[in-house]
Amino acid sequence: MSQAYKHAYQLGNFQEIQAKAGECQLCQAWLQLLPKFEANVEQNYTEQGIFSLKASRWCSWGAFDLLESSTRDLSLHTVSLYIEEEFNGYRGVEFMITINDGSFYLKRDDIRWNEISLQVDFSLPLKWMKFCEENHGACNATHGPQLDKLLSVFRLIDCERTLSSGELQVLCPDEIPEYTALSYVWGGQPDDDSSEQAPSGDNTGVEDSRDRFSKNRLESLPKVIQDSIRTTKQLGLNYLWADKYCIDQEDSKSRHETIMKMDLIYSAAKVVLVAATGSNNRHGLSGAGSTTRTPLKSIKVSNKLSFVPIKHASDCIQDSVWATRAWTLQEGLLARRRLVFTPEQIYFECMETQIAETISVPLDVLHKSNCASRLAGGYFHALANHHVLYTRLLLLFRNYSRRNLSYDTDRINAFLGILNSMRPALSHVWGLSISAEEDVKESFIRSLGWDHDWKWLHENKNQVKQQPDFPSWSWAAWEGPKDYTSLIHTKDIQVKFYLDDNSTIELSKKTIKDQLGNLELKATHRLTLQTYILKPDSLIKVERTIDNEYAYTINECPCALQHYLGIEKDENLLENIRKGVFKLVYTGSLYYALPRVLPEARFIIGRNKGDSLERVGSLKMMFDMGAFDMDQDLMDYLQVHAKFMSVDLT
Repeated sequence: MSQAYKHAYQLGNFQEIQAKAGECQLCQAWLQLLPKFEANVEQNYTEQGIFSLKASRWCSWGAFDLLESSTRDLSLHTVSLYIEEEFNGYRGVEFMITINDGSFYLKRDDIRWNEISLQVDFSLPLKWMKFCEENHGACNATHGPQLDKLLSVFRLIDCERTLSSGELQVLCPDEIPEYTALSYVWGGQPDDDSSEQAPSGDNTGVEDSRDRFSKNRLESLPKVIQDSIRTTKQLGLNYLWADKYCIDQEDSKSRHETIMKMDLIYSAAKVVLVAATGSNNRHGLSGAGSTTRTPLKSIKVSNKLSFVPIKHASDCIQDSVWATRAWTLQEGLLARRRLVFTPEQIYFECMETQIAETISVPLDVLHKSNCASRLAGGYFHALANHHVLYTRLLLLFRNYSRRNLSYDTDRINAFLGILNSMRPALSHVWGLSISAEEDVKESFIRSLGWDHDWKWLHENKNQVKQQPDFPSWSWAAWEGPKDYTSLIHTKDIQVKFYLDDNSTIELSKKTIKDQLGNLELKATHRLTLQTYILKPDSLIKVERTIDNEYAYTINECPCALQHYLGIEKDENLLENIRKGVFKLVYTGSLYYALPRVLPEARFIIGRNKGDSLERVGSLKMMFDMGAFDMDQDLMDYLQVHAKFMSVDLT
């Protein structure tokens, strides 16, 4: 290797490495590790493309982090590396150097690289699950009494009878047995039979019975269902829950009740099979049936020295279509145990550890480590490991809103399991969370302050569509990625909801949990806010921007404005705000602890719609007032420039 710079070692260009490969075993290995991309499958790299060997910043993830911290006397003798072609930014697979045929440690060889085959060896996940059952208290919670409430609508695939008869066998059990649950991508377009949402069923009444019989034949089922049935049996279980076949699509009441209990169904399963492979249900579980996989292979340099490619669980899963779908977030997250099938290998992640098929580690060594170390690098743990419940919810919501749904009407349904799993500490109304353990009113107003990802909205605002099934003030009414901000200083604002029985509920610190449950079930689209309505003396668009957002001034204060008015120009919006056709409804403010970040006030942009307002955007106003006192200075500002009054939002 030639000169080092910035912690990188230049290997030369492709032609130079290739020329040396005849005599240099290392160069032979480099050739196999060079980045391969669809646009350059023949590896026709230019002379300007210099390859460099670099240390990976993720070398302490997962098993290596916990092993190194808990077994320091073992002397980890390797680092994580990758090769990058700097001219085009091509990056190759991450790999580690091992000795003694795959050992990562000098003083023991039972912590090593595990060469895997085209088919899954199910003795491994059986061993992982057995160890989890015997040693992890958090993973063995019982759900019997709660699941009994679901018995009237609970259905399962009988795998033994399905395999023996060659036809799908679905039963309604008298009691809840041990079962697996499947999380997978339906794929296709909304009008495709393989779309993500469970179909409404064949309600035309003209389907030939022979067609129905043919569809239920084992060989006619989607590959992922076939493989999951066989995998369930390989894991020593007999029953499988898969939404398409275990939700009665022709019974709307049963379907609704099942969706309301999705958190329970996935958390009660003994293990959830995650199909993080393919883009539809016609792709099976890689390595578990007829669907092949491409396992990562080690590259031998000498009798004792090898390069072994490493792909972390979080990277492997995050790159899948599965990780882009909205329904799959709660399905994987709420499980006690997950067996994840990726194109290269399987992963196991429960509530107390995560294990990759390619790395063989004695389970007692894992168990001796603390739980945080055992979960380091885990995909699901990383999604929801914040100790503050409300913050955890906001992080999950941010992830969820960036995923794809086939049906806009399912925006709350596909997130409902996560919301339900946080009861009784958190409730919600139309998807906006309410903390039952804090100031109830302020927690709702804090949720009301959601807004869109500013970059996404700037690029797509002409195409944003409203879903009329939800109130305009709910995030579920509008497509696109969204964020919450932790609004504070909302104490003057009052909130009242209207229920479908013509009663009302006014939020306060003393609002009881029973009222919140009633609110969740019966709230209409209408709510009343008693708050400040800003009266702009001046509202103009400016040439320069601050932080790529602030392109306006209101009463001479910089402000950022986003709206969902399609092709309507900003100038029309500004004029309608000046005329009072659109109103600026104060929803709170926030003061950043970070230096050089100024305090902000947040407003909903509401458009007159009959006797109420419809949310059509948001505005944030930045204050540059030196030592700004949010409590007093902001109130003084609002009392001068705003009117305190009641407005209805729908």
